[in-house]
Amino acid sequence: MDDGHIMGLLANRLAKPEVVAALDRTAEELLAELKSDVADGKSTFRSLPLGLYGGLPPEIGSAWAFALRKSFAHPPERHPNSIQRMFAWGTSGEFEVWDGGQWRRQQLHPGGVGLSIPADSWHRAPALDEDWVVASFHTVGPNDLIEIVGDPASGEVGSTRAYLGADPTA
Repeated sequence: MDDGHIMGLLANRLAKPEVVAALDRTAEELLAELKSDVADGKSTFRSLPLGLYGGLPPEIGSAWAFALRKSFAHPPERHPNSIQRMFAWGTSGEFEVWDGGQWRRQQLHPGGVGLSIPADSWHRAPALDEDWVVASFHTVGPNDLIEIVGDPASGEVGSTRAYLGADPTA
């Protein structure tokens, strides 16, 4: 299945009333977590059951909701083992993808087409005016998703972690 078809299918599933209700609840919880611990990190997230969305193609291995902290320029990250497909939830926001020489900014709007980020592509959220929630889908399962934080211009890696699974550097 091509990427455009997958993105359209995901956008359609995100509009289902039961998905809207579940993601609205999750977004409220994640935003409350951000507000309750202002000293904590750049974001908070939750893995969501794929069954929430109905039958998804095998190219989708996990579903997530992320709440990104306002006024925080998120460091560049990449997922070497997964394509990330993301959609704005609740409010609009901006996201950036490194094209090999500079950052390309894209606006994302609730109910919009979303953004597909190829595996191993650097991406980041710039400092935003308000906390922002995104719905995200990855090609790997929740225990296999790896995040590498670093600098795309120099290639320097600052950290590597698995979101839910075992330490990928062990």
